[in-house]
Amino acid sequence: MEGHGHHSHHHHHHHPASLPTRRLLSVAALTLAVFLAELVGGLISGSLALLADAGHMVTDSAGLVMALVAMLIGKRAPDQRTTYGYRRVEVLTALANGLTVFLIAGFILWSAVQRFGSAEQSHIQTTQMLAIAVIGLVTNVVAAIVLAAPSRESVNVRGAYLHVLVDAAGSVAVIVSALIIAATGWTAVDSVVSIIIALVLVPRAWQLIRECLDILLERTPRGIDTAAITADLGALDGVIEVHDLHIWTLSGTDAMASAHLVIAEELSSGSEHTLLDRAQLLLHDAYGIEHATVQIEKAGHSDHEYPAHG
Repeated sequence: MEGHGHHSHHHHHHHPASLPTRRLLSVAALTLAVFLAELVGGLISGSLALLADAGHMVTDSAGLVMALVAMLIGKRAPDQRTTYGYRRVEVLTALANGLTVFLIAGFILWSAVQRFGSAEQSHIQTTQMLAIAVIGLVTNVVAAIVLAAPSRESVNVRGAYLHVLVDAAGSVAVIVSALIIAATGWTAVDSVVSIIIALVLVPRAWQLIRECLDILLERTPRGIDTAAITADLGALDGVIEVHDLHIWTLSGTDAMASAHLVIAEELSSGSEHTLLDRAQLLLHDAYGIEHATVQIEKAGHSDHEYPAHG
């Protein structure tokens, strides 16, 4: 096919095997243990704030397990029907995790509002509440340290890391609530803290959901300027037009691109390979796009493309 070329350099894929799955597993076990402690402690002490934090801990634990399973599925090699592999499973898992947190936050808000002024609120045992909240805080700090580095490699782990940070904040809020109740006897602060915890969860969950939806809709990853890329490719020697530029990501970390470069009819065929290499290098070095497919076509051919180029 005269005038056409296809190069796909720099395919340095970051497979899930590079992710520290043992760290995820250990953090999931820690989180589950703290959930059980907070659940029992919340029931014994009568603290809704502690139960609220326990509710978030169980969603985190489930999310971590789901993330781990998604990574194991993501290790499967591409096949004839799934040519991109299974990395999108991680995104679907993270989306489910974010939606679950939204539901938990709504339940916490409803419970806290219903509890204001109730007799149940007047019987809160601050000693148990404080002790378990401190244990939860220590555990969350350890979990955050463990997940800090791998959170940069996967939307799944990033979501779990954000939740662990929120959990740590929730534990601090419960501790403050217990100290205020012990010092002043104002038990309504327990419901106030529960509402604060829920309101902190909502924007974190929305951030994760929005990122997942962007990936699933194959929107251009944030921070990548398609107009600038079009201008840079168009400025390469021999290029007279750039069209059908698409940039997307499979899992939130590996940007991919495809583009058509239109060249003059008189350009020698030997120079096409040089142009392809320069386009690939530009996309990789200037924009961090690891996987790019570039098609070169002569000016006469571009008018016959379907659908119409834009």
